[in-house]
Amino acid sequence: MGKKIYRSGIGRRRWHREGAATVEMAVVTPILLALLFGIVEYGWVFMLQSNLTNAAREACRVGILPGATDADINTRFDEAISGTGLTPAGGGQSGYTVTITRTTGSNNIQTVQVVAQVPWAKASLVGGGVLPDPRSLLHLFGGGSHTARTSDMVASCSMTREGV
Repeated sequence: MGKKIYRSGIGRRRWHREGAATVEMAVVTPILLALLFGIVEYGWVFMLQSNLTNAAREACRVGILPGATDADINTRFDEAISGTGLTPAGGGQSGYTVTITRTTGSNNIQTVQVVAQVPWAKASLVGGGVLPDPRSLLHLFGGGSHTARTSDMVASCSMTREGV
């Protein structure tokens, strides 16, 4: 008869550990991928909010110059936001909208305000509504106020008009 081969306990444990590593990987991988995607999504939203604010500021700077028209303001905004891939609303598209308000206050001081809005569906990589609004997280770090998500990402700028 043949010899009996006995396996040591170490060999069996190693095989069980390989199975445990596979199970751990199967459990942890989706969590890590979701975390990675969340980081990318929030990074995109923060970058877009920064670009939207900058475009509103650039458009407002044009608007305070003597003789500036609403068309000049809209053109400058379009140029400043062009790198993000956003398109203006209209023609059946739900892109960004720009609202220009000119006011005259006390002492004949004129101000120009530019408000830009982008629907969350256009601001998010996945169409909005999947992840919490990043602005609602700012109150955890001492910035901003906690507000419920609105349907639009909004940026505004207001400046006093020159040469009046």
